[in-house]
Amino acid sequence: FSLITITKSLTLTTSWIDTGIAGTNLSTGCYIISLYVENFAVGGGHYYETYTGMMSWYADGTNATDYDEIVLHKSGHAPNGVYINLRTRRQVSGAALKLQIISSVVTTGASNYIFKFRRMI
Repeated sequence: FSLITITKSLTLTTSWIDTGIAGTNLSTGCYIISLYVENFAVGGGHYYETYTGMMSWYADGTNATDYDEIVLHKSGHAPNGVYINLRTRRQVSGAALKLQIISSVVTTGASNYIFKFRRMI
C-alpha cells in the first residue's frame, strides 16, 4: 500500500480538536500512523519529534459517539515534557469518522503537523 502524507496547519489546545482528516481521506483498514511535530516556535515544546502508532480506520459513515485513543510512542530531539495524543471520533447519523488531536499545552499559533499513514491490512 502506498504512503499517504497529509500536512495540517493547527493551533493545538488542551482540548480535543479536529485535525481535518476524516472519512474518505483514508480507505478502510489498519494503519501505521506517523506524526512529525516541530512546534517549539509557537510554544508547543517539540523539537523535531516523531510520534508513531497503529490505528483502525473506517471510511464510511458511523453511527455512535465513541472515542478511541491511539497509543503513541515518540522520539526525536526534545519534547520538553509536552505530549500530544491522537484519537478517532465516531459521529451519529452516518457522519464520517474523524481524527482528533490534543496537547498538554496550548500553542500560541498555528504550526504544520505532518501526518503519514501506511495501510497494512
